[in-house]
Amino acid sequence: MSGFATGIDLMAAQTVQSLKLSHPGMVLTAAIPFRGQAGRFKPHDRRCYDELIEKADEVIVLSEHYYPRCFLDRDEFMVCNAAQIIAYYDGRERGGTYYTIRKAREMGISVTNLY
Repeated sequence: MSGFATGIDLMAAQTVQSLKLSHPGMVLTAAIPFRGQAGRFKPHDRRCYDELIEKADEVIVLSEHYYPRCFLDRDEFMVCNAAQIIAYYDGRERGGTYYTIRKAREMGISVTNLY
């Protein structure tokens, strides 16, 4: 499951998509915080996002509209639906990745940090 944000999220989704042929049973789920998330992405990121959305096995849109906590709610949704977290986390104690890892650890979910 990926949050489909620019950067690591889209890179991880691309990796999963590329591995699906050689790993039967692997699926790509997009957890989208609000409809229109990619509206302000740069053109390259938007093309990547659109291609991956088309290829995703499941797309879950959590809200029809943006609201101030929508990204944190998306992160919490992903944690609550995960058996393990793979993250790229630099150790800063703020932001979505920090929140996600902290929540996962509180819930006893294994976290693998690739940083």
